[in-house]
Amino acid sequence: MTDEAFFKAQYPKLLSKREVPGVSAHALAAKNMRSMLKQHFPGRKFSVKTSVYAGGTSLNIRWSDLDLDDDEARVLGRQVQALADRFSLGEYNGMDDSYTYATGEHRAFTDLFGAAKYVLAQAEHRSDLKVAQHRKEMLEKALPTQKTKKPSIRI
Repeated sequence: MTDEAFFKAQYPKLLSKREVPGVSAHALAAKNMRSMLKQHFPGRKFSVKTSVYAGGTSLNIRWSDLDLDDDEARVLGRQVQALADRFSLGEYNGMDDSYTYATGEHRAFTDLFGAAKYVLAQAEHRSDLKVAQHRKEMLEKALPTQKTKKPSIRI
């Protein structure tokens, strides 16, 4: 059995590079990540975005865990990170500032379903939202909104 047949049997809902020609590897990874998140966490909303820059590509997954207690939030975070890691081209080593590309089965998966060099899965926590709300309130106090009149046009 080829790698493609093996992985397509395991992940029938994911799109392969052959099925969507011309789509970049990181865009395909984002499409497939969205599909996996919908399958594993129905009803929960996620944001999956990609970036391209000189050093490579990134895949950023975000969600809100406001409706969960701390233990549930940690479990969800680990589960999402495990799914996201499948789409990583390898691992960055900060000790010696190097990047090691994946090999073997992991590489076969990313070659087929897409990948990004850096993958980040991050929840928006209560404290993050409190800080954002505080900033918004401070800005509203500092810069009060003024109603402006629409200019009238005479003909």
